[in-house]
Amino acid sequence: CTDPPQGTFIDIAAGFTYTCGLKADGSVDCETIVSSAPITSPPTSLFASIEGGWDHACGLGPGGGMACWGDNDEYQLEVPGGTWASVSAGYETTCGIKDDGDLHCWGAIETP
Repeated sequence: CTDPPQGTFIDIAAGFTYTCGLKADGSVDCETIVSSAPITSPPTSLFASIEGGWDHACGLGPGGGMACWGDNDEYQLEVPGGTWASVSAGYETTCGIKDDGDLHCWGAIETP
């Protein structure tokens, strides 16, 4: 990354053409490496952690809420309701573990 976000950060997420940094105040700052990259500005929500996928990123809020931003070609940003314990983002896919331990995935998922 030739132009990383500036400031002091507590977490980082990197994708194919972007980096996002989580600041101590819970805000997120993202920078794209390529001007045509599909990553969009993160929501103004406050987060406790962030995760980077290929061309999207997600964050978990302090209360277990989740928000995702960036490319949504395969609906990988369409977070199911509920509260979350963790999130992982990949290539056009997002998975999360809810507070009750149930695993859910959405986006470009092929079922056998």
